[in-house]
Amino acid sequence: MAWLIALVALGAGIAFLPVGLAAGLTLAAAASFAIGLLVANVPEGLLPTITLALAVGVREMAQRGALVKRLSAVETLGSTSVICTDKTGTLTQNRMHVTTVWTPEGEAGPAMAAPGEPGAGMAGPDGAVLVARVAAACNNAELSDRGAHKDAGDPTEIALLELAASYGVDLPAAAREAGRRQLFRFDPRLKLMTTVDAQDGGLAVNTKGAAEEVLARSTRIHTGHGERPLTGADRARVADVMSDYAGRGLRVLAIAHRDLPAGSAVPARREDAECELCLAGLVAMLDPPRPEVPAAIERVHRAGIRVHVVTGDNGLTAAAIARRVGIGADGMRVVNGAELDQMTERDLDDLLASGEEVVFARSSPEAKLRIADALRALGQVVAMTGDGVNDAPALRRADIGVAMGRSGTDVAREAATMVLTDDDFATIAAAVEAGRRVYDNVRKFISYIFTHAVPEVLPFLVFALAGGAIPLPLTVMQILAIDLGTDTLPALALSREPAEPGLMDRRPRPRRQGVIIRRLLLRHYRASRQGSPAA
Repeated sequence: MAWLIALVALGAGIAFLPVGLAAGLTLAAAASFAIGLLVANVPEGLLPTITLALAVGVREMAQRGALVKRLSAVETLGSTSVICTDKTGTLTQNRMHVTTVWTPEGEAGPAMAAPGEPGAGMAGPDGAVLVARVAAACNNAELSDRGAHKDAGDPTEIALLELAASYGVDLPAAAREAGRRQLFRFDPRLKLMTTVDAQDGGLAVNTKGAAEEVLARSTRIHTGHGERPLTGADRARVADVMSDYAGRGLRVLAIAHRDLPAGSAVPARREDAECELCLAGLVAMLDPPRPEVPAAIERVHRAGIRVHVVTGDNGLTAAAIARRVGIGADGMRVVNGAELDQMTERDLDDLLASGEEVVFARSSPEAKLRIADALRALGQVVAMTGDGVNDAPALRRADIGVAMGRSGTDVAREAATMVLTDDDFATIAAAVEAGRRVYDNVRKFISYIFTHAVPEVLPFLVFALAGGAIPLPLTVMQILAIDLGTDTLPALALSREPAEPGLMDRRPRPRRQGVIIRRLLLRHYRASRQGSPAA
C-alpha cells in the first residue's frame, strides 16, 4: 500500500508539472502546483493510524490470552483459512487421569483413594501392580508432597505417578535418580521412552509408549503365573483392547519391562534396550475436551476456516476427540504417520484440497513442516500450533506459528508469531476474529482518508488549467494541517470501532488481496463526488 501511494503521488506530481507550464504558469507556480498534487495524494495521517490500530489489536489480543509478537501478524490472522492444531492441551484440558489398567488377568477399576495415599485405591489383578511399578520407574515427573508444591512434569507422567501411588508404589524422584543407570528420553518418532534401572541387585529395562510400538518390540507377556511367550492370539487380543479404548477417546499407553541377565552391561543404545520386552499391560487415560472448544470450532467453521488435527496420538483416539468437539462434521479422514510418509506430494495436495478435515495421527515434527508447506503451496493461509523444540521449523514456516505458553518450550515460543498464554484453541478463534475486526477498521479509515483526496486535488487542477487566473483556495500547508489535524483524529476513532455483525460469517479473503482494491477506490471517488467525507 505504501508503494502504491508513493507511485501515485510522485507520478501525478511529475506528470502534471508540464501541464502547469503549458497552461502558462511560471516555473515557481508550476512547482507549487506539482507539490500540492503530491501532498494532496499522500495521506499523512495513515501511518500513525494504521500503527495505532494494529497496536490496539495486539493489546486486546494479549488481554484475551494471545501474545502477538509482530504487528503485521494481526492482518494475517484475519485472513487465516486453515488451522492445524495439536490435540493434547489445545483441544483438550491436558489433565490426564487413568481410567483403566488392562492386564491379561483383567481390568483394574479407577482409584478410590486420593492420589498420594499409599496402599489404598485401585482394586484389580496383581499384574496391575507391576504396571504401576514400571510406569513409576520410567518417569521424570514429581508429585507434590501434600500441597508443599505443585506437581512437576508432563501431565501424562503425573497421571502415571498418581496411579502408582494409589497402588502403594512410592518411588520419589530422588530414589528414581539414584537407581537409574540409563535414560532414553521420549522420541517423537519412535513414540517411546525407556530407562534402565537397578533392581533387586540386577538391572531392569522399563519402557512406556505408544501401544503399537511397544507391542511390536515385545516377545513375551506377563500373566498372573509369570511370563510366557507372546502369541499371535495375544497380539490380536491386545490390539482389540487398544482399539476399544482409543475409540472411546482414551489415550492408550503400553507398559513393558525386561530383566537383564546377571552381570550384563548397561545398554548404550536404545535399540539394544528396547527389544525382547515383556508386555505388562495397557493404561487408558482420559483427557477431557475443553468445554469452550466446540463453540470455538463452530465459529471458525462459520468463518470458512478448516481445522486439521496434527497429533502424535493414536488415530482412533484423536478422531474420537475431534468428533466430540465438532471437527470433521462434513467429512473426516484419519491419516497415520506411516501412511503420510508413503504419500507423494501430489497425493498430499489432493488430500488437503479435497475439502475434508484431516486427523494426522502419530505425526512427527517433520510431518508438520510438510503439511504446512503443502497448504501454503495450495494458496492457504495457515495457522500452525506447536509446543516442542522440533516443532520450531513448522511454526516458522507457517503464516502464523502458534506456540503454547504454558506447556511450550522456549524454542517454540521464539519461533512462533503468536503465543497462547492459556494453551486454548478458543483463543485462536478469538484472535482470528480480532484480526478480521482490525483489518475491517483499517479499511474504514483508509476509505475516510482517501475520500478527501479528490476535493484536495481538484483546486490545484483548476488553478493550473486556468493558468493561475483562479487563485488557490488551499495552500500546501493548509492541506497538511487538514490531513494531520482534522482527519487523523476521526480516523483514529474508526480504528477502535467494534466488530461488524456477521464478521465471522464471511469467507476468508484471498491470500494476495491487498488492502486497497479497485472497488474501494471507486467507492472513494463516488463518496468524494457526493461531498461526503465518509465512505
